[in-house]
Amino acid sequence: MLSILLSLFSRKASAQSESPAQKEAAGKWERFYNNQQYDSIFALFSANMQKALPLPKAAGFFGGLHHDAGQITARVYEGHRWRRFLQNRFRERCF
Repeated sequence: MLSILLSLFSRKASAQSESPAQKEAAGKWERFYNNQQYDSIFALFSANMQKALPLPKAAGFFGGLHHDAGQITARVYEGHRWRRFLQNRFRERCF
């Protein structure tokens, strides 16, 4: 399940720079995650993703991730994906 979610947020871009739409979407996702607004993250999902991962399961997943890994402290775009750094981990977690 984690790999499905991670793949949704790490689409490959054809250009080396982050588009304004990508930057806005990543910023929203990060803000919603850090503020524990999992229903808002769920609202960003497509209809198919919402069926595959209902709100209670999505909220449980993100709540557990936030509890274990903490807030996103930095986000770096690397030409085809975002690398996010979580506060409670000694190693970086990419998603």
